[in-house]
Amino acid sequence: MEKDLIKLRHFEFSDLDVFFNHQCEIDGIYMAGFTSENPNDIKSFLAKWDKILADKDIFMRTIQFGSEIAGHLAIHSWFGDPELTYWIGNKFWGKGITSEALNQFLKLSDVRPLFARVIFDNIASIKVLERNGFKKIGEDKGFANARNSKVIEYIYKLD
Repeated sequence: MEKDLIKLRHFEFSDLDVFFNHQCEIDGIYMAGFTSENPNDIKSFLAKWDKILADKDIFMRTIQFGSEIAGHLAIHSWFGDPELTYWIGNKFWGKGITSEALNQFLKLSDVRPLFARVIFDNIASIKVLERNGFKKIGEDKGFANARNSKVIEYIYKLD
């Protein structure tokens, strides 16, 4: 993986097509766990993104890998504390892209403490967080639409 191919840039509306395709990838849905009831519903997807784009407090960047959109990262405070969220297309998994993108993202934002949640068996995402200084501080249980069951999610914090 060549780090210089990874760039963060401001969101463009044309990114939504790629983000929607990423959201429809079965493996990604399973690993995220906490998805909408129907990730293939374009109307729900667009309604969610209308809410995201209308929230001026959200800090977000698109991840560019070479000429391709690899995914996105964002910080929101919808549930109280500032929380990191990201989604990466399956074809970009396992290449260090997410770890490097998050490293760059954290240099652009000084929001601390910053929290993140990850489903218990998403080992790759756990490694991404830990490589970037996040520490596991607890656990929670919640209903994961993608798995149609309650699952454990780990809570991480970056000071």
